[in-house]
Amino acid sequence: PLTKGMISHMLCNALKIRGGLTTLLVGTTQRYGLRECVWNGIVYDGAVDEYVSGGELLAVFSRAETYKKHGDLESLK
Repeated sequence: PLTKGMISHMLCNALKIRGGLTTLLVGTTQRYGLRECVWNGIVYDGAVDEYVSGGELLAVFSRAETYKKHGDLESLK
């Protein structure tokens, strides 16, 4: 099963999402990847080890594609 931490870590690497100082020093971990994806509006907030449902996975992929095209989801609101 896929967790929010796993998918957030993969998305941060794939979309080249840069984090803050801690991410710069420690690297992209599942915890900080989730924080960055929540901040950017790609993943809903939750625990790092919380499983992702099928519907939520599709929503994450949709928002990730929009983020990749536009670079920011806030500008689309």
